[in-house]
Formats: sequence, C-alpha cells, structure tokens
Amino acid sequence: MIRSLRHPVVVLATVVLMAVTPTPARAAEPSPSGGQATITAGTPDLDALREQQPSEIVAPADPAAATRDKPAAQSPADCADVLATPAEEPGVVGCIRRAPADPSLVPPNPSTAGTTAGVTSLAASDWNVENGPVPRWCQLDQLATYQRMRECHADTFLFTVYKRPENIPLGEAWLSYWEWEELSNKRRTWTHTIQMYVSRVTGLAVLSTYLNAQGWCGLNCDVSTPAETRYILLTEGKWLRGSWDMGRPGGADERKYGSADTDLTFLHLETGITRAWTAIEFENRCDSELPETPLEGGCVYDDIQPELVLSKNANSDHRLHAEFVEQAQHTTPDHYGARHLSQPGEDPKPLQRLTDKDRKAKNYQASCGDFRKDPAVPNDSCDEYPYQSTYQGSAEIGRANTAVGHVPLEHNTAGGRRLQSFYVANRVIDGDEFWVSTTDGPIEDGPGRDMPPEVWAGDDLVGFEGADVQLNGSAEDAQGPPDVHWSYTPRGPVDPGTVCTFSDPDGTSTTFVCNDDGSFTVTLTADDGVNMPVSDELVAEIRNVGPRIGRQLPDFAPSAADEGGSLLRPEPWSTHRAGEPVQLTAPYDDPGGNDTQTCVVVWDDGSEDRYPAREDNCDRPHTYQHAGMDTIAVTITDDDGDSELSHTMIVVYDPEGGFATTGAWLDSPAGALTSAPTAAGRLHVTLNPMYKPGESGPVPGGGKVSASLDGAGFSLDSTALEWLVVTPDSKVAVKGTATVGGEAGYGFVAYGYDDPDKLRLVVWPLSAGDHPGTQTRYDNRASAGYDLDVADLQPLGAGSVQVHE
Repeated sequence: MIRSLRHPVVVLATVVLMAVTPTPARAAEPSPSGGQATITAGTPDLDALREQQPSEIVAPADPAAATRDKPAAQSPADCADVLATPAEEPGVVGCIRRAPADPSLVPPNPSTAGTTAGVTSLAASDWNVENGPVPRWCQLDQLATYQRMRECHADTFLFTVYKRPENIPLGEAWLSYWEWEELSNKRRTWTHTIQMYVSRVTGLAVLSTYLNAQGWCGLNCDVSTPAETRYILLTEGKWLRGSWDMGRPGGADERKYGSADTDLTFLHLETGITRAWTAIEFENRCDSELPETPLEGGCVYDDIQPELVLSKNANSDHRLHAEFVEQAQHTTPDHYGARHLSQPGEDPKPLQRLTDKDRKAKNYQASCGDFRKDPAVPNDSCDEYPYQSTYQGSAEIGRANTAVGHVPLEHNTAGGRRLQSFYVANRVIDGDEFWVSTTDGPIEDGPGRDMPPEVWAGDDLVGFEGADVQLNGSAEDAQGPPDVHWSYTPRGPVDPGTVCTFSDPDGTSTTFVCNDDGSFTVTLTADDGVNMPVSDELVAEIRNVGPRIGRQLPDFAPSAADEGGSLLRPEPWSTHRAGEPVQLTAPYDDPGGNDTQTCVVVWDDGSEDRYPAREDNCDRPHTYQHAGMDTIAVTITDDDGDSELSHTMIVVYDPEGGFATTGAWLDSPAGALTSAPTAAGRLHVTLNPMYKPGESGPVPGGGKVSASLDGAGFSLDSTALEWLVVTPDSKVAVKGTATVGGEAGYGFVAYGYDDPDKLRLVVWPLSAGDHPGTQTRYDNRASAGYDLDVADLQPLGAGSVQVHE
C-alpha cells in the first residue's frame, strides 16, 4: 500500500524576488491597521496590501481545488532546496522548514491563550476547545498516534524570509501544528482537522505573513470547501483551526482507498505566495462489508491491526475465558493472535476474521462437535481458540492446531460478546487481521487504551403490529454510562409507509412499536465520546394482527345469528321495510396503522358487495326488495390476509307481502319447556296474523297467536304483535308479546313453512331482552338459529300452515 508523506512538502508557486536594501527586522506592532482586504484571482498586488496591512485577506476560491487529482504541491522543495538554488539577482524569498515539536512553546490549553481569546477559523466554524489543543486520544507526549480509526501527529513549521543571495534570515513565523483524522464506523465519511498555535513571529514576518489552509482528499472523494479563500494574519499567541468533513461514496460491494492532506498557503507581503502540504500517514479504507451493519458503510486504516484485550481480573465477567485463551496461545503450535509469541526467526501470526456462516459452523463443529461436559465445571460449555469466526478455526487449519476448553457458559458468553463488540467497534471485516492479548488487571481506559463500551441489545423477539414490545438492552463502559441510541432497519421488503418508533430511543430500556408487520433488525448503539460507536443487534419479528369489527355484543345476543361476537348497525332484530335502504355501519379497528383493508358484505338476499374500507369502516347502504329475516355477514380482510367475520340479523317486512293462517299440532320434545324439562306432548298452535289494507307496518293490525302444551300447564296467548314477515318462498315469521299461563311479560316468535308444513315456537321472558337469546321458556328447536332460513322448523303432526301471498 502506498502511504502519503506526513512531512511537509513545499512548492514555491509564486516567488517574488525584489531588489531591496536590507533593512533591520521590524519591531512587532500592536495590531494591523487595515481590516479586511479583498483580492481578485491572479498575482496579488503586494504593494497595495503592504500599504493597507489588513488583518485578513479574502480571495476567490480555487476552482480547481475540487477536481485536482493530486496535492497542490507539484515540485517538492523545502528551505534547504530553495537556498541551495543559485539566486539570479538579489531579493527576498519565503520558504518553509520543519522543526521538532516543542511543547514548551504552547500554552497548556487554547482557552488560556493570552493574546487572542477563543479560536480563529481557517475554513470552518469556530471550535470550542476541550481537552487541550487535540482530542484526548491523541497523545501529546508523542509525535504521532495511530489507531484503527484515528491518526494524529504533531510538528513545528517555520515560515522563514531569507535575503538572497546571502541566505540571511530576515524574519520567521513559528507554527506549532497538530493534524488528526477521525474515521466514521457507521458511514463512509471522516473528519480531517488541523490545529495551530502561532508561538513566535519575528523580523520581516511581523504583520506581513498570512495563512490559508484547505483540506483535500483527491478525486472520488467529497470534501467541504469554502466559498472563498481566507488568509489569516499570523500574530503571536493566535490559535488557528480548520476542520473538513470528507467522504468516499461507493456501492454496497465496493471498497475504496485513499488519503487526505492539508494544503497550506502562506501569503507574505514581500515574497508573495508559498505553498506546502502535509498529509496523514496511512491510507483509509471505506467499505460496506461489516456483516453487523450491512446497510451502512464505514472507514478504517486497515494497515493498523486492532487488538482485543481480555481481562483475567477477579472481577472480570469473562475471566475464565481470558485464562483459557492465554493458555491456548501458549500451547497451540503457531500461537495465532499473540504478538509476543512466535517461533525463533518467525514473525508473529495474527488472526483473520471469517464471516461466512457455513465455514464458521464447520469450525465450531470441528472443535465442539464431540464435546462432553465436565461435571466438575459449573455450567460447563465448549470454548475454542482460535475463534470459530477466524480463518484459523479448527476446520480451516486442523483440529490439532487449535485448542478446546471447558469454560462456564456465562464466562464463555461474556467473552463472545466482547469479541463481537470488538469486531464492530474496529470494523473488522472478512480477512482483516487482528491480535488478542490478556491482562491481569481490569480493562481500564488510558492513553491509547480507552476501550469502547460493551453493548447488548437483547435476545431476538416476536411481537405484534401496533403493540409495544419491551426492549431491555445494556451498555457498559469503564468511565461511566455511555450515550445510547436505538435504531432499526427492515430485514426484507415491507409495505410502503411502514414505520417503527421507540418510546425512549436514548435509553437502554424502551418499547418498540411498528405500524405494520415485518422482520426488523433493531440496533442498540453506545457511544462513549472517545471511541467509535459500538452496536449490537437483535431481530424483531413483528407479526400481523387482523382487524376487529365493532364492539362486543351483549350477553343476550342470539348465538346463531351473531356468531361474529360484534355489534354492527343495524342492530340485531331491527325492522326495515322492503324497498327502503338499509344503512350498514361496520366500524373496525386494526392495530396495524399502515394496513389497508377490504370489505366483503353478503346481504343474505343473493347479493354480495366487495369494496375497499374507508376511514376505519365498511359502511354501505343496501335495499331489500322482499320480506325476510336476513343475516348480514361482514368480512374485513387486511393486506396481509388476516380477516374477521361478523354478523347481524335484521327483519325486513312488507305490508303487501301476504299473510298466514295456521291450525296444527306437533309432538313437542322433552327439554323444549325449560320449566319442565321432561314434559313432552302435543303442542297446539293457531295463528292468523295479517297487515290490514293501508297499514305501513311493521306492526300488523290483524290476527293473533296462541299455543298450548298438553299435560304441562303451558299456554300462550298473544297480547300484541310487533312485526310479520311473509317471504316469496312461502315462509312466515311473526313476533310479539304474550301471556304465559295468564302471566304477562313474555315475548314470542312463531315460525312457519308452507309445503312441507312445519312450525317452531320460541318463548322467552322479556326481562332477558326484547328478542330471544340464551334464556328461553319454550323452544322446540333450541339448537337452531333464529334466522327464518336456518330456524330448522319441526314437521307437523296434523293440521297445516297456509301462506297467502
């Protein structure tokens, strides 16, 4: 892999040599006098700028900055090279050289800088400085720090003005310089930052030296660029900072490599423009191959091999796993994963992650397929090293080159969680190399050792759309509770509009609810503010819930006519005249707020309607042309195929539909008379209900109904008729109130069929409701429904039912 030079490279894009008489170094002035100056493209007018002495110079942005494919410096040079080149005539020249970083030149914190409060921005918004001039993970006592997703280094740059050809220094500006980069583990982006402190300005550099900085990352890379170029005057005690968001977009299966640098452009009012650049040491890799987050990308320095640290401390939840790993590293032939163990003359051998599920399963089977638990080990489980999730597993390199141990399940599981968190935190993809080490102490944060949090989302779960699912995750970090956040992604196709929400997305315990069914990956991410965020996932299978119609029926509802258990409108047993519209009202509830529903209504007169539900109901008008007792069946089905069926029975009468006369008897079965269950005998029935001419119903104005049961003391005499139904197929039903044995307070429905002649009589106390239900006094067909078409009438012993249409 090609690495970019970290050391400064200088090019004199424009060097103005002026024939001047040497002058003594100018004393520092308290402040510039000219405010802001604006220059146009091309060579700046140095005479005008010297006269104004501005505190800031603004120039147009470089249009080629976004499209160039290499750093701004084209011909590497530094002060040594510039001064070694013979001068064609006397003059002055500016160049840059590098010196060792000198912490004594820098105040302990930018917020305490004496001459300039706060921070001056180079190309981004002002920075609120914390933890010194660099992030705390960047070790200030070292010139460079390299981590899996971070890199930083410190330098001192000197911009020096020389008199030529004598090469006498006339002035210098000292810059203490830090540069760092933080890659994202969740996106194909990173942040590139520089921080500078102007520690000294002398001689001809005073009130004459300006600086602009711009981050750059090459072609096929996005970087934030300003709309203009700003040159900041370098004065002692000033802090400068630039920060740029960069990214390397790509497809889900595309890796991209690249690096970033910072272009430094010095503008001196005597020598003109001098350009330099400084780069991050390692190339970064951006990919979308981490199996735990397949829908997201991320970036790492894959030259940096991360290290998994396991603790043998007495308080470690994975202590026995750590002890097993340490022993396995010493006893296996190749000592995989151990930096400190190798054969003489051989380099240590790292582990390499394996993500193929089938090959991992074969590794585990090769190690643990014949494992037998040891009764002496509490809650014994099979532990293996190298791990099954590596190319050094048993099936890959042979069982003889690996180790198997007896480790209590809780320690084994905790070690597995730590390994999984390590993979995610360090973006270890298939084939990436890593190391494993153990420590006797607790795993504590420190310079370069601040471990990411350990996070657990919970076990996979099953829930239902529209219902809260409880999530109880956990996130632990040595420095205190990390920030956490829940998120989700569908694992496969879901219906458009499917949305899930968390009651507390920033707490470890929360509820999760979805407005539609589907399979979802639910992710708990923990961020300690130092390391890259760490995540764990569970699979939530959210199942469909079918729609529910209306509300529950009262206890007295007839079971045969309203088996659906819901109340529709019109109400059961309500009366409606033939030829007039009947309004169906069928409200429903579906907890799947994103579901769509289809209504199917069977009207029981030979017709059926099918239509989309609207506004949570299946409302529909319908006109019956003939009299009858009609059971309306409403089925509502959601887009996932779940449905509910509900019924309501109505009475349709027709005052012009005819009348009936009956004089007959039938053999009443035992059990028909509930007050005397063993009573049986002849039931004599007479009836002659009719609508008189001009009546509009539903109450018929003529006729009566009477009945008596031989030997049982049961007799019925109607006191009022409520409705009469005479159907085109010679069926009749009449409902009213009556006395039983001379006692008022009873209701009845009498049914009759003409040819073959049949009868049924149902009597119930009105205290139980205005239509028959579960409490009856008499019913010779107690198991049948109440709809005239399904009432299961009993054949007569003698007599007849005459229907007159």
